[in-house]
Amino acid sequence: MLAFAGNSVLCRIALRETGIDAASFTTIRLASGAVVLWLIVRGFRRAQAGGGNWIRR
Repeated sequence: MLAFAGNSVLCRIALRETGIDAASFTTIRLASGAVVLWLIVRGFRRAQAGGGNWIRR
């Protein structure tokens, strides 16, 4: 709950202190979140691609 509240406060400060409108700010946040999620998923797929050296019996 503290993380959500902190996020809300930081967003309000960002919107108040800059000249960006709410729609543009939300679009940038969604796009950056999608990029970070894609990088995380890509990293996990690379880690799994190496496989293991266990012998199946």
